[in-house]
Amino acid sequence: MWYVFKIVWIFLVTKVISSVGNGMAQAVFPLVIKNNFGLDEKGLGFCMSAMSACNAFVNGFLLSPILRMVGNNLSKVINYCLFAMTFLALLQSGLAISWVSPDVGLH
Repeated sequence: MWYVFKIVWIFLVTKVISSVGNGMAQAVFPLVIKNNFGLDEKGLGFCMSAMSACNAFVNGFLLSPILRMVGNNLSKVINYCLFAMTFLALLQSGLAISWVSPDVGLH
């Protein structure tokens, strides 16, 4: 059992961290969209449906060309995705901090 854990521990840790982050984001996303952008329930539903449709389109039609661009190396695509997610999350955090409190964060 420890042999398997030595191999997959990084994937398990990544899954737990990303699941917690995604869970928090999914819990507050409707509130942020509704309060900050003034959407009603109909607009909120449309926004969330459009995001799901975009996600399905990318996964259904663009994943194969993206894999071909990096030489069918799935681990490289995963690395790029993790890097992009981390970078964009840090950028969003910096912008949100400066938006909430002008004295702190990126200017």
